[in-house]
Amino acid sequence: MARITFSFPTVLSGVVEFEVDCHKETTLYMTFDEIQVTDEYGVYKMEIQFQKLIFHVTEDRRVLLVKNQFFDNSLRIENLDTFFGLELAGGPTVGMVSQTGTEGSNKLRYVSHTLEHNTLSILQRSEQLEVLSCFEGYDDTNTIRVTQEIKNISGETICLELANTIALHFSDDPVGNKRNWYLHRFTNARYAESLPIVQSFYDIGIACANSIYHCYNIGHQSTRDYIPQAIIENRETGEFMMFQMESFFDWYYEIGISENRYYLQIGGPNAQYHAWNKRLSSGEVYRTISVALCCGNSLNHVLAEITKYRRHLKADHFVDKELPVIFNEYMHLAWDDPYAERTEMLAPYIAKTGCKYYVVDCGWHSDVSSDEMYRNFGTWYESKRRFPKGLRTI
Repeated sequence: MARITFSFPTVLSGVVEFEVDCHKETTLYMTFDEIQVTDEYGVYKMEIQFQKLIFHVTEDRRVLLVKNQFFDNSLRIENLDTFFGLELAGGPTVGMVSQTGTEGSNKLRYVSHTLEHNTLSILQRSEQLEVLSCFEGYDDTNTIRVTQEIKNISGETICLELANTIALHFSDDPVGNKRNWYLHRFTNARYAESLPIVQSFYDIGIACANSIYHCYNIGHQSTRDYIPQAIIENRETGEFMMFQMESFFDWYYEIGISENRYYLQIGGPNAQYHAWNKRLSSGEVYRTISVALCCGNSLNHVLAEITKYRRHLKADHFVDKELPVIFNEYMHLAWDDPYAERTEMLAPYIAKTGCKYYVVDCGWHSDVSSDEMYRNFGTWYESKRRFPKGLRTI
């Protein structure tokens, strides 16, 4: 269930407030001009609440993400940036060191939104672009999945050079609190996957007002150096926030300081770090990578929340119900150098142990030695040198 709170100033009775609870069967559609809102924190047009996310629509139709369970900017929304970065080729913020304060996103203005049981969609528009921000929630986890759909409405071809998925802003005194905030990353290396590295913001270089930390992946191996996920920890409050970038190729995030707040920009490829751009014909739509966010009061809590979310994404398969035993010959046996004679010799013995599946891992596709193999990713055909009769004959 999601809830929206409205406040209507009226001539006769002052401010009238009411709440709408949206259940599974409820669809709510409101346009901007139907509502005039004010409250103790200042004047704005509308408040939109979706699970733990709270948005304010300002008088000039800007949409600001002001609160979730990990941060609260509702008492200080002045100079708050938009909730994702967006820029066109030739824009004034293209190529800048920071991806916050982008002109493409700052030009967008609220048009409407729809709210269903577990989905919020916010439509914004500028002279050239129409952006539909999609937020998906789930009943058993606080994880929210975010995607942006960017449509060219200019009537001519335009070129995107930055299209991030989500931006968050948190902490009132980032320089003073730099030793209370920590980043958990997960590095990858050969034979040493998913090693956690935990460092304070100070130790990764975010120590003053112009500090920025970047982390990104280039190319089709999305987990080559780092797994596309991270956790931010506030050791003063004991709160954690985890995010993952759902990309099988390029991804990017940065943490920095702007307007005396930390910010976190998360997205896919961009021009500055990936030499990326996307040309959109008139009417064409670009969909960003999806980003999932969850919060918790411990490391185990956020890991449990993201795990429940991932189970929603996983397709049902009969194999998962039976859970057969699998033998993989890679570790401490074949490594990157499989060949038919060894596999044929071992397979009968492996079968006697009760294993139902025998996996031939790295190298089945390459004629070259293991030292040279990784230069040839993409040639996914069985090696005639290693398996002269093919894999199906074994």
